[in-house]
Amino acid sequence: MALFKRIFSKVFSEAPVAIKTDILGVPESTIEQFAENLIREISTIYPSADTRYLIDKKALQINYNAHDSRMPISAIFSDLKLLDGHKREACIRDWIKSSFEEFDVDLENEFNTVASHLLLGIRTRAGLESRQLQQKLEGKSEDEETLGEISVLGGNLVLEFLVDDNGFSRISNASDFKLWGVELEEVRSFAIANLWKKSDAPYLQIAEGVWQSPWQDGYDSSRILLVDKLRELEVIGETVVFIPSRDHLLVVGSEDVEALERVVVTSEMVLSQTAHPLTGQPYVIRDAGVEVFCPPPEHPAYGLAKRAEYYSIALEYKFQKQLLEKIFNSENIDIFVASYTVKERGEDDVSELADSDKDDNSNKGATANLSDVRYSSYCVWSEGITSWLPESEEIVFCQAGQDGQFNAIATATWKDCKAHLEKYFHKIESYPARWEVKEFPSSEELSSVSLLNT
Repeated sequence: MALFKRIFSKVFSEAPVAIKTDILGVPESTIEQFAENLIREISTIYPSADTRYLIDKKALQINYNAHDSRMPISAIFSDLKLLDGHKREACIRDWIKSSFEEFDVDLENEFNTVASHLLLGIRTRAGLESRQLQQKLEGKSEDEETLGEISVLGGNLVLEFLVDDNGFSRISNASDFKLWGVELEEVRSFAIANLWKKSDAPYLQIAEGVWQSPWQDGYDSSRILLVDKLRELEVIGETVVFIPSRDHLLVVGSEDVEALERVVVTSEMVLSQTAHPLTGQPYVIRDAGVEVFCPPPEHPAYGLAKRAEYYSIALEYKFQKQLLEKIFNSENIDIFVASYTVKERGEDDVSELADSDKDDNSNKGATANLSDVRYSSYCVWSEGITSWLPESEEIVFCQAGQDGQFNAIATATWKDCKAHLEKYFHKIESYPARWEVKEFPSSEELSSVSLLNT
C-alpha cells in the first residue's frame, strides 16, 4: 500500500493556499463566527476585496474589482460540519476561488476582446442538477445564477462555456452569445484553441502504462476534449481516460488490466477526497469522439469498468440524496430518500462496495483481483413510508416487526417490480432518476413478482 501511494502521490497534490484548518471551529462555532473567520481568510488571499456579513441574508456581500457579489454561506457552513480537517481546508479553498466570479473581463466588450478568455468546463448531468438543488436550498431562482450553453458529451458529461481571467471563471450563457452576435460553434472553436494554448506541458508517466495531467488548474478534466494529445500517449489498446475531478485526468490502455485496476482504485480515492468530484466513469477515445468505456462481458476489463460505473452512480445518488434531505427538512416534507447501495460478489462472498447513505465509500470491498468481481445494486422499499427510490437493479421490501425494526421480507428485480407493480411507481423529474412510492404492495401482489433469495 505504501508503494501504491508513492506511485500515485502526484494525483493528490494541490496548489497550496493559506487556509486555516480551524476556520470552522465546529461544533462550537456559530454561522456568525464562521463568517468572521471567512472574511479574514478572504482579506488575506484577496486584500482588495471589501467583504461584510449580512446577518439577515446569511450571506457575504463582496465588492471586488468594482463588481458586487452576494454569496450565501449557510449551505457550505452545514456541509463543512460533515468533513474532517483536510477535506474542510480543500473545500474552503475551492469555494472561495469559485465564488470570486468578478474579474477584469467586461462581457459587454466586443467578442474579439472576450474571445481570448473563453474556455470549456466539464460537468456531469448530476452535478448540474445538484447545483440547481443547491440554488433551491439557498432560496435562489434559477435565473439568478445563469446556466451555460450545454451539449451532451459521452453520456453523462456536459460542456459549459466559461469566461476566465486570472483564475476566476464565469459561466457564459445564451444572452452573452446574443450580445456578442456569434454562433455556438464559433465560441466553441475559440474555447478549444485557448485550451490548447494552456496545454503545452507533457503528460506525466506516473507508473508503467499510466499517465497523469500535470496542470491542476481547474481545466484538467476539460482536456479530455484534446483527443489528439491524448492519442500521443503510449498505452496498450485503446486510450481510456478517467476524470475524477476537474484537477485530475488519468490515462491508461484498455488492454492493460493491471494498470487499469490501479487507476480505478486511484480514481475512487480522488473522488472520496476532492471537494469537487466529477465522475469515476471511464471514457474511451475513438474516431467518433469521446464515448463511455463499456467493454463486453468477455473482455478482461469488464469487471473494472462496471466497478467504476457503479461507484460513479452511487456517488451521484449520494450527493442528490444529501441535498434532497436538506430541502425536505427545510420545508417539513415527510419523504424518505432511499439509498442506492452497491454490492460486490466474489467467488465465495458478498460485500458492500458503495452506499449513497454513507460519507466515505473509498476502497470499500477491495479484493485481490478486482477484474474478477461482479456487482449489483439495490434500494429499500419500506411499508408505511413515502419514499423516493433510486433506479437500482434490485428492490428489498421491508416491513416493521413488533419491535418496530424494519425487516426484509422479499427481494425482487427492478424490472419485475416495474412490470407487476407499475401502479405504485411515479416518475420524479430528476437526474439521476428516482421514483416515488406512497403505498406498499399486498402479499398477493408481491407473490406475483419473481422473488429472489433474501
